Amino acid sequence: MGEYLVGAYLRLIEGCTLISYDQKASEVKGEFGEIDVVAINGSAKTVYLCEVVTHLQGMLYGGGNQETLRRLKGKFLVSKEYGETSFPDFKRKYMLWSPYVPKGRLTSGLEAICAELEMDIEFIINEVYTGKVRELQKKARTDTKDRGEPFYRALQIIEYLRE
Repeated sequence: MGEYLVGAYLRLIEGCTLISYDQKASEVKGEFGEIDVVAINGSAKTVYLCEVVTHLQGMLYGGGNQETLRRLKGKFLVSKEYGETSFPDFKRKYMLWSPYVPKGRLTSGLEAICAELEMDIEFIINEVYTGKVRELQKKARTDTKDRGEPFYRALQIIEYLRE
């Protein structure tokens, strides 16, 4: 569901017209990796490459902070290579979306990865994540049209419930 939230935001707020979920990063046999959400705003010549981690009790993979950072670094590298190869003439915006990331070792580790990989990654985490969801909620309050985005449609239904 987290990926659908991101897709809805990118389509309805950022104006992207093409959204791909779980995009394979390579068709070469033996090469793995996927990008959770790839979204294109053709008029702005911008592509969004998003990693989405919807762990409600904190962004951790098995193995703790170091394993989480190791995995994310690999995912960011896949996104970077895919973005540069597939969209060389587009502005590339890399994002990490997660509702809850404990501040401290993880957030400082993420900043270190950005520096090491020479990537500008926008962290849509914690209160920033909440703000993006609130933007979609606000839009859903006044919009009854089905926009083809499952997460957004759920928000619309909730907004239009009758007591």
